[in-house]
Parts: sequence; C-alpha cells; structure tokens
Amino acid sequence: MANPLDRLKDLHRKVFVKGQETVAKELAAVEFQEQQDHTQRVLKAAAETINMATQLADGNPHLQRLAEDVALAVREGAAEAVAGRQRVAERGEAPEATPFSASSANSAPSLPESPTPKALPHDSQPPAKRKRGRPRKES
Repeated sequence: MANPLDRLKDLHRKVFVKGQETVAKELAAVEFQEQQDHTQRVLKAAAETINMATQLADGNPHLQRLAEDVALAVREGAAEAVAGRQRVAERGEAPEATPFSASSANSAPSLPESPTPKALPHDSQPPAKRKRGRPRKES
C-alpha cells in the first residue's frame, strides 16, 4: 500500500510546478507588453522625426536630400532598435553595449607571432622585509 505522505508529496510537487508555470507565463506576458510598448515608442519617435525633417525641407532641394538621408537613418535605427530588442527577448539576456560596429575590421596582431613565450627570471633572494612605521627620510 502506498504511503499517504508520498501522495501528498507528489500532489505538492505537481501544484508547485503548475504554480511556477503560471508565474512564468505571467512574466512572459508582462515582458511582451513592455516590448510592445517600447516598439510603439520607437516607431512613434521615428515617424515624428521623419515628418519634421520632411516639413523643414519643403521646397528646398538640398534640404530634401538631407531629409531623405535623415529618414533613411531613422528607419534603419528604428528597425535595429526593434529587431535588437526582439533578439534579446528571444535569448532571455540583457542587452549588451557594442562599442564597435559590426562592419569594423578585426584587429590584427602588430608583431609577428613569437615562437614561444618566455618565463620571467626568478630571483633567488626574497625581497627584504620592510620595517614597521614611517620610512626614514633620506638626506
């Protein structure tokens, strides 16, 4: 006959797992909502920026070219912000700052490779112990 405590432990384990799954689903829903809010803010700011650039360039061909460049940069930045946030959310990691662009060349060693690293010389005498207190002034 099964021990009644085993049944209680099994029931407790199942309820605990179900509770953890529920909490995980709630957190995922909150994170999704935050991601959607962020996306809306980014897209709204991008649309406002593009509209302002277009309005400022109205009639001036040089400013229209500049407005097109601004619009392109804003669209690319908004797309990167939205896509980057989604990639981070999918991985479940915190976003990292990237100090270098992806298009920059990898650094190359400035010196030719050395055959083997050399060990530092070992001193046969240990350093002299310092005395306690303030060091004496040498004149």
